[in-house]
Amino acid sequence: MAHSTHTDGEESGTADFSAAVTMELSDFSLSGSNISASARMQHTHNITVEGGTVMPITGGFEVTGPVTITKDGGPAPTAIQGSTLVIDITGGTLVTFSNITLTFENGAANHFGSEPLHGVVRKTDRPGDGR
Repeated sequence: MAHSTHTDGEESGTADFSAAVTMELSDFSLSGSNISASARMQHTHNITVEGGTVMPITGGFEVTGPVTITKDGGPAPTAIQGSTLVIDITGGTLVTFSNITLTFENGAANHFGSEPLHGVVRKTDRPGDGR
């Protein structure tokens, strides 16, 4: 995950979230005859949730809401639109919000998988925190 942002959060009960994800097929999905850059089908997704519901979890909070997904700067396939994203943001005593997991539901789980994608929180935008 290249970037993620969350705003508001626990205080308001809602949060906005964005992330950028790069994807490609793994060696496991390729045979010896088709290992090339084009066969890997490299692509990017911009992922956003606006007004997601915030709930406290151990060590952080969870944001759940409808997700908007792009592919390579354009619309993503219809099959993954209209999905829900569950975002867990946790941390520790030195870095309050450091770890993130994204779990896709509905049609998006067929593309991204049903297992959580793990990443790092790069930036938070919280009202009144001076950043």
